[in-house]
Amino acid sequence: MISLRSKYTDLIKTSYKLGIGNVLSVARYRLNTFSGLYKIKFKPYFFELKDEFYLASNFNQEITLNIPKSIYESLLDEANDILSGKFRYYSFHTHFVGYPPDWFINPFNGIHAPDSKIHWSEIRAFGKVGDIKNVWELSRFDWIYTLCRAYIYTNDLKFIDGLNFLLRDWHNKNPLNLGANWYCGQEASIRLFALLNCSLVLGIYSNPTTSLLESIIAHLKRIYPTLHYAIAQKNNHGTSESAALYIGGNWLAINGRNNYEKRLGRKFSRMGKKKLELSILELFDSDGTFSQYSVNYHRVALDTACFAEIWRRKFDLEPFSKPFYNKTENASKWLRYFTDLITGKGLNLGSNDGALLLKAHSCDYRDFRPSCQLSSLLFENSYYFNREGIWNEPIHLFKLVNFSNPVDKVPQKVNRVLENNYVMCAAGSSWACFRLPSFKFRPKQMDVFHFDFTINGTNLLCDAGSYSYNNEGLIVKRPFKSTKAHNTVFFGNEQMTQLGNFLSGSWLSIREFSGVEYLENNIYSMSASCVDYAGNFHRRQIIWGEKKWIIKDEIEPSSSSVNPELYFNLNALDIEVENKRIRVFIQNYSVDLIFSVPIIVEKAEISEYYMEKHEINLIKATFTSDMQIITEIIIS
Repeated sequence: MISLRSKYTDLIKTSYKLGIGNVLSVARYRLNTFSGLYKIKFKPYFFELKDEFYLASNFNQEITLNIPKSIYESLLDEANDILSGKFRYYSFHTHFVGYPPDWFINPFNGIHAPDSKIHWSEIRAFGKVGDIKNVWELSRFDWIYTLCRAYIYTNDLKFIDGLNFLLRDWHNKNPLNLGANWYCGQEASIRLFALLNCSLVLGIYSNPTTSLLESIIAHLKRIYPTLHYAIAQKNNHGTSESAALYIGGNWLAINGRNNYEKRLGRKFSRMGKKKLELSILELFDSDGTFSQYSVNYHRVALDTACFAEIWRRKFDLEPFSKPFYNKTENASKWLRYFTDLITGKGLNLGSNDGALLLKAHSCDYRDFRPSCQLSSLLFENSYYFNREGIWNEPIHLFKLVNFSNPVDKVPQKVNRVLENNYVMCAAGSSWACFRLPSFKFRPKQMDVFHFDFTINGTNLLCDAGSYSYNNEGLIVKRPFKSTKAHNTVFFGNEQMTQLGNFLSGSWLSIREFSGVEYLENNIYSMSASCVDYAGNFHRRQIIWGEKKWIIKDEIEPSSSSVNPELYFNLNALDIEVENKRIRVFIQNYSVDLIFSVPIIVEKAEISEYYMEKHEINLIKATFTSDMQIITEIIIS
């Protein structure tokens, strides 16, 4: 266990890695919050809603995408559920919260967050309510997209009437700067995206109603003063809030009712564009890797960049810089590397909070093709996936089909090294991802040397996911961020020290890395090693070909009292186990996992959607005196 003195030393060293300017910016934000300065600066404002948010008579019904009957019926079912008080959370759970809903309830535990009687600066995110994200989720306005699309496809006024009713009720019960739903600038940004994107889809993004105008101005005024704090996070808070100022500011500069509002819009848009460009250039590596080392957060940041580019084109604004487009193009390609080309599912690597900004489609939350296709069209001028498919719905809704001359590509997986962050391996019907420690930004998961393996669309050896960022009051059998929740070696201590809920210290780094080496007969190899803060050494080598994968784990524990264990999350329940062998049947394939030591197979949980978990088989093996375990994956 790390001593108190070592922890403070580690905290100081980590602060330097984060950047002293960023640390001071966060400290400034917290000081302003706890001192009451923000309560004085952010004055409450009670909305006066004089008209509807969207006028049905102005809607443009033209759309060219053919929606399959089953998808069409599913969309209408979800829209009707909303009108009966049943709302979808994290694209997975359905909860009855009333119509109009209780905007302040955590439906997973029934506890209420502070409502409009309390200023947002007086609210604590990790209070008695549990995971405050469960309160925020309903106020991210995902349901706007559902009701909007249902109206477009049916021309049934009940959906637009319901949309206006819910928006009116939310604004009446959530005055600006009061209550939990104004606590975070990013939450305000996500609402702004929903409000304006749907006005774009409905063809009424110009000449808005007074209610919509008042709402956008209020959201911009909440976001702008704390942008410095969002930027200091070095994550998608900065990209989201900058893009919201850019999009909303330009929208206001065009649609403002007077010179003051137009000037205000230009002020917000200038700052938004400046900070968005800087964030994209800083937070994405040259290979496209995003600062949060998370496949889902990568999608959030890329979708945000797509929104900014869509609105830039719609208003015929000055293009972003060439370096900006270089980064977004590489970010678009990066997301495809981590997306299965058969199912469209993205790997569940890194923190996963259930966020999905691009809700203008009926694909599953785990299906990344809508975001891949949209970003490919915008930043690479080409379609990547087939032009026919429900993943193309956003392109049709945003009327982007004629914006370029797309060329079809043939997708394929290839071997590649991504800035010493990841190694992507591919052979025949299988592909894998290997996690390397090369941290420029703060790591969130203890997933160094995690090996993620997919065969024929099945993510067989998978990551455990995140489940919830605040497990208070929840029954959780395993720590989802822990080393033990990833496919790697656990030495009895976490790979890095835990300095806070979202901050790790003693960041791991690579001791040696071979790169990808070609051996013979289409067989490849790579190896890497590292030493953790406790002095434990781990080298992992991977050798792969079309029919066989070999994983060699060699270790040197820091102490003879340590009993290191090897873990694999086996994403299959129907298996055959015999001593050192496990057999799994996947469609037309039989997969054998063979170990050089005896194994134990027990039940464990993984989370593919936020606040969701289900059982899989966990493989455990204990290192013997030779300190090496060889794992073979044989495909037949």
